[in-house]
Amino acid sequence: MIVLAAALMTQTPMPAATPEEEIVVIGRKLRSANLHYTLRKSALRSCRAMSKDVDPVIQTAGCEAIGWCADQKRAGKAEIAACVAERRPAILDRVAELRVAQ
Repeated sequence: MIVLAAALMTQTPMPAATPEEEIVVIGRKLRSANLHYTLRKSALRSCRAMSKDVDPVIQTAGCEAIGWCADQKRAGKAEIAACVAERRPAILDRVAELRVAQ
């Protein structure tokens, strides 16, 4: 037991993720967020993640993107999905902004 504890203490820490690696991870989290939303005409009425383990920052940025797309008069699910996919770089930037603000 003591040997295990000593081994854990002497291990070198994992190197920090590079910005590129963080972008990949955030992109995966965004794709797997499974956001459920409702629209009324072209206004976003509600938006939330379907599972509780979704990062709140990812949920916020994703829902903001859905709202932006709805404001652009893209009402169908396929149109919203295409719009969000097009906006992925802006969404990643927004996630970074929200993380800094925390």
